[in-house]
Amino acid sequence: MVPHTLVLGPGLEVHSIYCGYYFWGRPSPDELWHDLREVFKQTKPDFDPTSPVAA
Repeated sequence: MVPHTLVLGPGLEVHSIYCGYYFWGRPSPDELWHDLREVFKQTKPDFDPTSPVAA
């Protein structure tokens, strides 16, 4: 069985899937950080402090 890592959005919606073992196929912390930034951009309208919604 191959281990999987899932990045989930609200409502347990699958945003991205990584499959692999410890040394190959696993996401790096940087990849997880980028995925979570994308999830937050989609779910929080005030994510970008320079947008008019955040003001």
